[in-house]
Amino acid sequence: MASERSKRSRYGNEIRWTLIVLVVAGLAVVALWPRDRTPTRPESPAPTGTTRTSGDLASLRADAELPGCGPTGNGEPPSRLRGATGSCMGDGSRADLGEMTASGTTLINVWASWCPPCRKELPALQRYAERQDEVRVIGVQVRSDPASGLRLLRELGVRLPTVHDSTGRVSRALRVPKPLPASYLVTPSGEIERMPVEVFESADEVASAVQRKLEAR
Repeated sequence: MASERSKRSRYGNEIRWTLIVLVVAGLAVVALWPRDRTPTRPESPAPTGTTRTSGDLASLRADAELPGCGPTGNGEPPSRLRGATGSCMGDGSRADLGEMTASGTTLINVWASWCPPCRKELPALQRYAERQDEVRVIGVQVRSDPASGLRLLRELGVRLPTVHDSTGRVSRALRVPKPLPASYLVTPSGEIERMPVEVFESADEVASAVQRKLEAR
C-alpha cells in the first residue's frame, strides 16, 4: 500500500515538473520574440467598376456622336456666363458656355442622368433643335458623371452640343435650382431668362414656350 502511494506521488511530481518546464519554455519564447515585428493585414482588393479611364470615355463619346462645343459667332458672351466653363461632352475639351451662346438667342437645358423628367424632356428638345430656323439648343449635364450622361444621350438618340459642368461654374452662373430639369433662354441682347417650370414633351411645346418668352420682352 505504501509502495502504491509512493508511485502515485512520484507520478504526480513528474507531471508538475513537466508543466513547470513547459510554462518556463513558453515564457522564454515570448521574451525572445522580436518586439518590432507587427502583424500584417492582407490588402483589400481594389474596387472594381468605379473608375472610368480616358479610353472608356473616348469609346462612349464615339458611340454618342455628339457635336463639339466651339463658339458659333463673334458676338459678346453674356456677362453672366463669363467664366462659366466645363468640359465638352463631345470630345472632352474645355467648353465655355459664354462663348457658345455669344452668337444670339440660345436655349440652355440643364439636366442630370438620374432625373426621370430630364429623360422625358431631352428627346423633345432634340426634335425641336432639328427644325429649321429654331433657336440653338445647348445641353448642360450637372450633378452626375459624364459616363452616365453619354450613355443616356446615346440611348435617347439625343445629339445636342452638351457641356458637362465638371467645375460647378455653370450651375453657379445660371443659379440652377435643385429640382431638375431647368431651362434658360439667352435673348438677343444677352440677357438670361428662366423658362417656365415645366417638362417639355414635344417640339411644339418647346417652340411655343420660346416664342412666348421672346414676345414677352
